[in-house]
Amino acid sequence: MKSTIIRAAAIVAISAMSTQVFAGSCNDLVIDLQMPGWRIVGAFVGSDDCEHGEITNITPNGSTMAAAYLHGPDCTLTFAGPTPGDRAQVRFQQNYCAMAAGNVTVESITGNVPITRVQKGSWVGDRQGTVLVTGFE
Repeated sequence: MKSTIIRAAAIVAISAMSTQVFAGSCNDLVIDLQMPGWRIVGAFVGSDDCEHGEITNITPNGSTMAAAYLHGPDCTLTFAGPTPGDRAQVRFQQNYCAMAAGNVTVESITGNVPITRVQKGSWVGDRQGTVLVTGFE
């Protein structure tokens, strides 16, 4: 009886640790727009711009996306430039941290192609993924 209680307590403790590890920022993806004159348009917190996950914060110069239901964030943002016709629609996807250590994919959908620097998320250190958009071709 005593060993059954100890095993049950150990399982609960391990489950709690796993939840805490994955509840942090490792499953977040931050988009940082570093282009004067360009801005993110049309997206807002809770919008349906995500295939998986959600946008949790948005400004004209950046966005934070979060994982949901064992899927990393997979969202599309639209960027508008200073000149009429300067537009880009870009898909940002990060694998769920527990599955593939936060690998990040950036895909140009339409318009100008983004120039990016990517830092994938990491389970070790609970580091969020980051995409710096530094220009458009």
